[in-house]
Amino acid sequence: MALGPSVPAAQDLDMDGLPDWWELAKGLSVFDDGSDPASRQNGPSGDPDEDGISNLEEYVIGLDPNWPNLNSVPELDFRINAEDRVQLNFFSIPDRLYRLWWSRDLEVWSPLGPVIDTGADVLPARYEITDHELPDTVERYYRLEVSLP
Repeated sequence: MALGPSVPAAQDLDMDGLPDWWELAKGLSVFDDGSDPASRQNGPSGDPDEDGISNLEEYVIGLDPNWPNLNSVPELDFRINAEDRVQLNFFSIPDRLYRLWWSRDLEVWSPLGPVIDTGADVLPARYEITDHELPDTVERYYRLEVSLP
């Protein structure tokens, strides 16, 4: 039984970078790309919940643009393991690409391991990545990048 026409998951009628299925689920217009200042909240740079995270960012990291949920932003936790190496941990959502980066100075960033592709059929999971390199500086910074496949 079908309640409406079949819509491909990647359909984007207003071509704003937000898939129609997501805009419909979140109460945004599939016909409005947010380019008109009066309806900016419907587009990728809109922020209906005023939490400082744009609709596009909320879509990519799996949040709801109608609920100010800064506590749900992906976090990168770390600890020192038994081998005195930094153990980095984060939770993922399906159908995303995750990449860890490190830096000595917050200016030049290098990848830490390969891109992690969670795939469309994967359940949310917790990842643990170990930084096996001993830093030659006192400070070492990490960041987590989340993107779409």
